[in-house]
Amino acid sequence: MSDWLTRYALALGAQLDEPDQELNVSEDLANGLLALARTIAEGTGDKTNAPLSSYLVGRYALAKAHEGLDAATAVDEATKVANELMQPGEG
Repeated sequence: MSDWLTRYALALGAQLDEPDQELNVSEDLANGLLALARTIAEGTGDKTNAPLSSYLVGRYALAKAHEGLDAATAVDEATKVANELMQPGEG
């Protein structure tokens, strides 16, 4: 994770009600998110879909975490859904 992301995660984590809760983005998770953002930007033809879709993936990953699923698996699931939606003839 870049220095910026590390500092930003720590600063955001300090804003939580439970300050010991740490926001982490592993290198594998970051790579998966970046690949997904690239796929969405290229696949939809609109770069603005990438950051907004990343936000949705974050919300999805949080919801799945409450079900016991890890973030990397949630990103993999979200990637599969995005790829399915971008198949010819789909929305």
